[in-house]
Amino acid sequence: MTWTSRTTPLTRRAALSRELDLYCAGLIGQQVVAMTGLADGLRTTDQELRRRIDPDRRLPALTDFLLRVLEQEGWLVRDGDHWQAAGTLTASLTAALAAESGLDELPGLKRMLRHVTAAYPDVFAGRRTPVSVLYPDADTGLLDGWLRDNRIPLDDCAAALEALRDVVRTATAGSAETGRTLRVLEIGAGAGRLTWPLLTEWPGRQGVEYHITDVSPLIVRRAEARAAELGLTDLRFSTFDIGTDPVDQQLVRGSYDLVLGYNVVHVAESVPTALRRLAGLLRPGGQLGLVEVTEIARWSHVMWGLAPGWWDFGDELRTDSIHLDAPTWLRAIEDAGFTGVRAVDASLASDHLVAFATSPGPARSPGDGGLLYLPRSGGACADRWREVRERRPGHDSAWVVTEDPDSWEGERLRRALDPPPNGRAWGHLEVPRLDPGRLARLLALDPPPGRLRLPDGPPAPEADPTAPAPAPVPDAGPTAPAPAPAARIPAGPSGTAEPSAADGTDGTDGTDGTGGTGGTDGLATDLAALWCEVLGTPAVDGDDDFHRLGGDSLMLVQLSGLIGSRLGHHVPVTSLPHDLTFAALVGTVRQLVPAGEQTRAPDVTAPAPLPGLTPAHLPDHVTLLRAAGSGRPLFLAAPATGSALCYRQLAGHLDGSRPVYGLEAPGLGDHRRPLARLEDIAAHHVTVLRQVQRDGPYLLGGWSYGAMVAHEMTRLLEAMGESVELLVGIDGYLPATGGLPVGALPHWLVPSLSLQWEARFRARPAHLVPERPEGELTRVRELAGLRFTAGVPDYVRLHNTSIRALLRHRPRPVRAPLLLLKAGTDDDRRTKLGRRLAPLYGAGVTVRPLPGDHHSILGSRHVPALAAAIDRALAPPAGSGR
Repeated sequence: MTWTSRTTPLTRRAALSRELDLYCAGLIGQQVVAMTGLADGLRTTDQELRRRIDPDRRLPALTDFLLRVLEQEGWLVRDGDHWQAAGTLTASLTAALAAESGLDELPGLKRMLRHVTAAYPDVFAGRRTPVSVLYPDADTGLLDGWLRDNRIPLDDCAAALEALRDVVRTATAGSAETGRTLRVLEIGAGAGRLTWPLLTEWPGRQGVEYHITDVSPLIVRRAEARAAELGLTDLRFSTFDIGTDPVDQQLVRGSYDLVLGYNVVHVAESVPTALRRLAGLLRPGGQLGLVEVTEIARWSHVMWGLAPGWWDFGDELRTDSIHLDAPTWLRAIEDAGFTGVRAVDASLASDHLVAFATSPGPARSPGDGGLLYLPRSGGACADRWREVRERRPGHDSAWVVTEDPDSWEGERLRRALDPPPNGRAWGHLEVPRLDPGRLARLLALDPPPGRLRLPDGPPAPEADPTAPAPAPVPDAGPTAPAPAPAARIPAGPSGTAEPSAADGTDGTDGTDGTGGTGGTDGLATDLAALWCEVLGTPAVDGDDDFHRLGGDSLMLVQLSGLIGSRLGHHVPVTSLPHDLTFAALVGTVRQLVPAGEQTRAPDVTAPAPLPGLTPAHLPDHVTLLRAAGSGRPLFLAAPATGSALCYRQLAGHLDGSRPVYGLEAPGLGDHRRPLARLEDIAAHHVTVLRQVQRDGPYLLGGWSYGAMVAHEMTRLLEAMGESVELLVGIDGYLPATGGLPVGALPHWLVPSLSLQWEARFRARPAHLVPERPEGELTRVRELAGLRFTAGVPDYVRLHNTSIRALLRHRPRPVRAPLLLLKAGTDDDRRTKLGRRLAPLYGAGVTVRPLPGDHHSILGSRHVPALAAAIDRALAPPAGSGR
């Protein structure tokens, strides 16, 4: 075990800590004086002083803390039911604030303390929520940055965490050789200070299944994204509230070998109860490993006093602070029924305790009940399942459970695991995502053998958490998904929502003025998209309750921030009702936003302009590249720079049987912020596309990054029940990543980062803007409508935002065929590329070589060959009559 603390932390610098305490008191006193009118020598009642600080008793425990600090400094004196201010109060506050000059080693902490205390008046008055002070727009980066931006460590938590990780790595070394999966649960992962260094530097993690939890669904979703970026596997994710019984949260008793936590248990209202519940999750002989704070400085209370649960402790172990000292922690763990309670010696003299304990009872081997097979992907899954059943015959129940695959090949391999037709040899349960707790409860229902499908839908708000999970339904094969309930607004493709005909969307205003969602109400539709994005639900009803669907205070801050950044409406969290339903959200926003500003994003299902549109009547971000013929239009998505003008020469060389449109990205000369996700760009394009062509099939394509956007557009259109006849990739394609982000592939990451650098710092106009005979970059900018902001061209800003969006994107398979027109390739590379891309395209991949390179393929020399190849692909078969 290592204990590395190279620099003496703040907690062991007594003089510096005293200066910081004094500065904190000065900031607190400054705000208390502003809120109460307290002056030198003033005497007032306790009730009146508290009323002036916290008129609606929103944070009485924080008020206690503020008054206690002033009393500890001698600036307030308690006299029965009255407070007497010191005659030198003003001078004392001035001197305390001057202590800032001695805190040069703590620049980030000083900024954080000023930020938090300056928000106290708004928080106590109800004009701002506490969590929005700590996490503006649900962004943890501001607070994390301030805590890191100091010249000395604030405490010993880094050393404590490394000690815990070191013990875990040592204790699990060689576990893969036992042939038994080691199950680890981490509670309260938060920002991942324990999680990511452990998982990325754990040589013996083979055979370990790691379950990451946090109380916030938003943080859990961010952890999933982070794990995907890092390429980590064998992970599970779910929410977990330390203050609630784990069984009610679908965690299975006695199912974990190791439970880990960093500064989580002290958040529980009752530490003894929380520890007993964690003991119940461990199998006999399982291990508990905790890092818990044992000293909390004044500045921590100033900051975290605004965090949910900070003042909610209610056990007999604590009186005026949320923490326990080291001896009390060890005693509490032992009293909860653990044995072998021990601490890392160095942590006993630190501000963080590292403790380990063993669940009572002897270790046991896995039981000899029914077989349960959770295969990894690969062609040998079916053979392995056959071997398992042959080696261990005679079981009453046998189940194979598979997660939804990321490719068509994965679906084929999954079918090989199906039981024989009309046979009862085993059951095959298909799940969208494997949740161990839910799976255990489902199999406990003893469903009949066969092929079953676990539905993947949002929990019903009225569901009884103690009721059994819904039984899986027999799967009769690949059928269309069931329609959504009539009164729901389905979430559209990443940023739009689609009111159905059953919602009254017949072209009339079906709202009742109270926030209902019954008509083609642009405000309600836009809010529905954000609601579904934050909560992760596919649709919304007017009476859906934000908190009962899993929303928490941090997610509420995120929703408020998205309403501001996406819709341009300022809706403070404090303006939203406590019992927030979707109808109440719409009604509140409607009251706050002037009627003239309640415009909506274009509705992808609204009646669309018909073919024959003139450029003046086209939707924003649609460019008519060629007005010709009456055939099915071809839509070309813009490359990373956002402009579709690069396709003008190509459109002029295509045959005259069909119009050609360019789809341009927001953020190019329109004073809008670039969209940060590839899914959002594709959703935007789908929205405007369907105003030009109402129904499919569609013809889509794009050059470079535009081809990648066109792929995601294809997926979104197919999810809406539409079809894409052909997807044309012009020297651009998405790789088959197996569900990982594109940035997880090194041969995609490095060139993409290089492109961003070149776009920002080098003059490479031929790579970034359309080729023009004039040769003047200034003239090109005029033609393309490009403008400059703060010294950086819009097209560069948009280009780099698009590349970052690509690196985060996880490609998914589509049913449509791909025609990839690849510049400068040979037959061998063409064949290999086709094989690599095949998992993404159900109707197949055709790769055709073309002359030129990536940038010249659209130039005057090579564009005739490109146009001819597209014309051949789009030409109707002979005798088809098309």
